[in-house]
Amino acid sequence: MFIPMHAWAALLESGVTVRPTGPAQVELVAAEGDAVAVTAVVERRLTALSPSHVRSHLMQGSPARGELLLVVPSASRAALDAAAAAGISVLVADPTGPSAVTGRIVLPDRTIELGVDLPRPDARQPPSRPGRRPWGALTVVRRLLTAGPATQVDLGRSAAVSQARVSQALSGLVADGLVRRTADAGRPRWAPADWDALVDWWLTNYPGPGGITTYWYGLAGVPEQARAAVAAVSAAGMPAAVSGDVAADLLAPWRRPGRAVVYADPSGRPVHDELTAAELTPSGAGEATLELIVPADPGVWPAPGTSAAEADLPLADPLQLLWDVARAPGADVDQAVAALRPVLKARAAAAASR
Repeated sequence: MFIPMHAWAALLESGVTVRPTGPAQVELVAAEGDAVAVTAVVERRLTALSPSHVRSHLMQGSPARGELLLVVPSASRAALDAAAAAGISVLVADPTGPSAVTGRIVLPDRTIELGVDLPRPDARQPPSRPGRRPWGALTVVRRLLTAGPATQVDLGRSAAVSQARVSQALSGLVADGLVRRTADAGRPRWAPADWDALVDWWLTNYPGPGGITTYWYGLAGVPEQARAAVAAVSAAGMPAAVSGDVAADLLAPWRRPGRAVVYADPSGRPVHDELTAAELTPSGAGEATLELIVPADPGVWPAPGTSAAEADLPLADPLQLLWDVARAPGADVDQAVAALRPVLKARAAAAASR
């Protein structure tokens, strides 16, 4: 679940601040006049919203006013009216359609109409993919690429999936020649047959971390912003990890970081005051110097029992670093990826030899 970047900017333009409290839950705050806030569950639909869809939501249980936010590619006026009458917020944001972001945000004491013309999303942003996201299977591949040969039991434990899911994830990769089975002291183990080819497969198939992304602007250097954000979030007892350009610059310096990427797990608390205290201000995606992502994918975090850190900064999973660098703004992204890959490969080889 996520709020598209141009929709996030539209909310800001309309005077609504988004404070993520989880990968599918946000606090919406309208500051105009007397500030008012509501915590809403975010649900995304891949098809147009109609009045019958609104009625089906009500049949499943009527949410309190403002406590449900539907993100849809399109909606009829009748559907918007039905949703508003039911106390349901609707955000109409189609990444493949017109640039206007529309909809209505329902708060306990008011309804805010959205209608903002914004630039199209960055072409480097991966398109959204429908259907259930195979994060468990992709985490199995993460573990193979970062830790080397492992038994099926160990892979299941590390990726937090069943052995049956591990077997299912590996079977197609074995058939494609990307993963091989080895024997060590009589124990069958799985290992990448071709590390680079398996990384390419993972990057092609990874749908992104999901969850909710918010954008922030600061005046300090980007690495300093990342450090301040992590310190503030961690001091509040929330796990945090750095990815993207800042992490890549620590491992394989190539270019000056242009934007920080920080993952956080707020566990039901809004992540806002912490970043404001770190001298960061909510912004649109275009001018942002820091992305804060509350991910739905548990694989973005380092494997259990490991602690990835550089220069006292906690880092996200190595494959996540590579994916975030590949989608970063800038003309020299390909060179940055090419510089980071051999470093990660060497680290994986070192881990496998231990």
